Amino acid sequence: MKSIKSICSNCKQCCKQYNITLLPKEAEKIRKKLNLTEKTFVQQYCDLSLQFFPSFESENYFVINKELISEKIKKKLIKKSNAEYFFVLPSISLKKTSYCVFLKNGLCEIHEVKPEQCSLFPFISLKKQTNFKESYSFCELLIQGFKPEKEFKEKSKQHYENIKNCFNKIKEKGFNSVWKILPEKGNVFFEDKKISEITKKDFLDLIEF
Repeated sequence: MKSIKSICSNCKQCCKQYNITLLPKEAEKIRKKLNLTEKTFVQQYCDLSLQFFPSFESENYFVINKELISEKIKKKLIKKSNAEYFFVLPSISLKKTSYCVFLKNGLCEIHEVKPEQCSLFPFISLKKQTNFKESYSFCELLIQGFKPEKEFKEKSKQHYENIKNCFNKIKEKGFNSVWKILPEKGNVFFEDKKISEITKKDFLDLIEF
């Protein structure tokens, strides 16, 4: 199977479009590549990330009533949705301004150890019928006509299993069991669109489900 690395057209659009969340093992690989302590890596290159999605259920561990959300964030959310409950995903992400913190002079500084979310892009959907070209019309790889092979979908499936396992651990033991060191601040997203910033204190208060 060809690797994504070998066929990527290097247009760098995905480095500019997305907020890249990390799994602990991915963060560890990057940290070691940069020869940094965990604290230095997290503080220098990472942000807190809190993603909200409307929910029609109320019993899920990661679902909270909107009345338990701080006023600052709630005001932003109710402009986007009238849902009573929200599914909340807390995570750590790579810092990003208009592009990823590791995109320097047009090159990815951590290319050999970049997160799976980057390595698999754009073939990162579990849906059997996915129009990748329509979903990611900016991707030069797709514009050139490259079609996903079965192995990409299998790797994507395994990646989602790893994400699932990570959140199961958070559910069982708490966020700090997965991430021992946290950035001082981060961002709040509604369906992948940034709506607010957040401090570490507010982040921790909110995810104590």
